Amino acid sequence: MIIPTGLGQKLPKRPYVTYFITLSCFVVFGLQISKKIISLKVLENKELQDKRRVTKSKLFNEYCQSHKSFLGIKLSCDKVSQIAYPEKKKKKNKIKRRIKKKITSFKNEFELKLIKKDAVVTSLSEYQSYLEIDAQLSNFREKKLAEYPLLGKNHISLTRILFAQFTHNGLLHIFGNMLLLLAFGRNVEARIGHFNFFCAYIISGSIAMPLYALSMKEGTVLLGASANVTAVISMFYLFFRKNNLKLVYLFLGVIPKKLEVPVKFYLPLFIFIPDIIGLVGHSDVAHMAHIYGAICGASFAYAFLTKEAFSTPFIYNEEWLNFKKAKKTAPSIKKLKLLSSCYQYNNSNPHVQELYIDSFLQLEQNVIKGKKDSVSIFEDILSQRLKFYHKSKKPELSIEVLDSLPLRNKFDNLFKSFNQSDIIKLGDSCYHSGNPLLAIRVYLSFITLYPKAKNSKKIKASILNIIKNGEVDNINDLYKAIIPYKSNILLKDIVITVYRIYQNQQIERNAS
Repeated sequence: MIIPTGLGQKLPKRPYVTYFITLSCFVVFGLQISKKIISLKVLENKELQDKRRVTKSKLFNEYCQSHKSFLGIKLSCDKVSQIAYPEKKKKKNKIKRRIKKKITSFKNEFELKLIKKDAVVTSLSEYQSYLEIDAQLSNFREKKLAEYPLLGKNHISLTRILFAQFTHNGLLHIFGNMLLLLAFGRNVEARIGHFNFFCAYIISGSIAMPLYALSMKEGTVLLGASANVTAVISMFYLFFRKNNLKLVYLFLGVIPKKLEVPVKFYLPLFIFIPDIIGLVGHSDVAHMAHIYGAICGASFAYAFLTKEAFSTPFIYNEEWLNFKKAKKTAPSIKKLKLLSSCYQYNNSNPHVQELYIDSFLQLEQNVIKGKKDSVSIFEDILSQRLKFYHKSKKPELSIEVLDSLPLRNKFDNLFKSFNQSDIIKLGDSCYHSGNPLLAIRVYLSFITLYPKAKNSKKIKASILNIIKNGEVDNINDLYKAIIPYKSNILLKDIVITVYRIYQNQQIERNAS
């Protein structure tokens, strides 16, 4: 089971409308269950429904007798009909899964031909009896529809349309819709505002549902927020298609795991394409209503996008405004706070990342000393940038950024998302670019992060060789870079070696 959770980042506005709609749907559903308002049971007529089931079973039996060669099993058509259309009170027939699968496939083929009024089915002798009973059931439902505010082909009004958007047909129906609304609606509402979101939600459903109702069979009803939710998903896709969607799935059916996938791939594959397939397959779900809703949602999103003063990678107006303020502000804690808010709204925005890094490095160390939030955000942002430079095969940019960091800063937190080979390659790039001190700092982080790795001893030996060969010109800088690792037992011999060289140099200076 895969559950989408949205963009997974801080929202600039609380999604009150999304919460209100979700709560309203559950309240209405609770009233449906308690029968204090309309229940679909008013459309049920047990006697007529049982008659239709029996007639359909006879019709299927007749169809089976003329097409049994296609079924490919030894069971009689009477037995097949009993399995395909069992009586509710009877126990389930114990048959092999392979045979059951063939019968289900054969039944689906029959049902599809019945819906399409195929000549093969309409020519059967039981077809007229089926039509008569089906018409009686439709007439009964039509009379009930006139009494209750349900949305049907011949019963379309504003009250019925609005009512249909808050009623659902079962727990699975409401939980599925509300889960998707909460996952995608929160971000869309934060993007376009409370009033605009509410209007887009209601108007999309109010257009999509009656359009589909016109093509429905008489005596059937349409209810549920599916068209509205699909409109929201469509808006989400257009607004955030260049972002990643956070997902939670149950590993081995029990352990929850987190996953990130691009919005541009997930939504077409798991939301829109299944509706198109369902439409072709003539299922009972109102797929065409979903498609109408998606078109309405896309229209609203396009209208908002044409009026926006900002574009990707910015996703919220608040993010864009704070970034503009930050650009005009001199390097300070205030500037870092503005950029931090932008980063929380959208942590993949490269413009915000680069400006934050530059601003942080321009501040004096005593200004940011003790500001743990600023430091942790800086490390998080810088780690992402280094990962991006690595994937882009631009080690020179990584070297430039790392070399600008104070000597007493460790790189350990920056390389937590890197694998072993990535860190070693970066260290080698630093060394070959003529910066052995920076290479040592990268190698030290590798040993700290992967103390039991096979390459740790080799890396340690390489660091000692670089130091003993005197490849680092400024021993004071080397000493400052090593000091943060003085408590690490694994690096004790390296720290002692550097300390001795540093002490000897001090003695020589004093002597001269």
